[in-house]
Amino acid sequence: MIQFSHLATNLIKEYKVLTRRHFSPEESEQKFKELGIKGRLPKLEANLYRLLVAITQKMSKDYRGSAKNIRYSGGRHFLSHLRKTLKEYQLSGKKVIHVNRVVSRVVVKAVQLMSLPEEKLTDELYSELNKKAVLVAKHGEKEQKHVFKQSLQTNAKRNPSFFKPLKESYHRYLDEISEFLESSSDVLGYFS
Repeated sequence: MIQFSHLATNLIKEYKVLTRRHFSPEESEQKFKELGIKGRLPKLEANLYRLLVAITQKMSKDYRGSAKNIRYSGGRHFLSHLRKTLKEYQLSGKKVIHVNRVVSRVVVKAVQLMSLPEEKLTDELYSELNKKAVLVAKHGEKEQKHVFKQSLQTNAKRNPSFFKPLKESYHRYLDEISEFLESSSDVLGYFS
């Protein structure tokens, strides 16, 4: 498993190489100065993440300009790779987390909690499972969402009064997120 700091450092180095290849030394240095990457790279993951976001925004802005301003050969592919990386990771406080890994742990924990005996199905547990449902609906991959849904369905047969409202809430979250994505597809398509 590659650590984020190593991945981010390599991406920033690739950006520098790509920029130097397609711009004059003066233009390249100006771009690096604007991004704050003239000297040493930051050590903190959060700062590296912010720097990748800034590079992505800068390259996106360059591509929105006229066709004459687009000098990056392979730049669109690199920009796509940057965006994909930023979708896989998220800034959480001072840490950068791999979203898919976090959701996987949440799904496993939720499945374990759902299988608790009847006497342990409390309001606090309901609240915790509801929070996990929101996270899975919002950030989960198709398979993760399916596993969560299957576990809710299985447990709803065992204890309908506890799990049926959770199941309904989860489906509502999925619908809301789906509607949001559909309504904002123009905006999201612009950035992808």
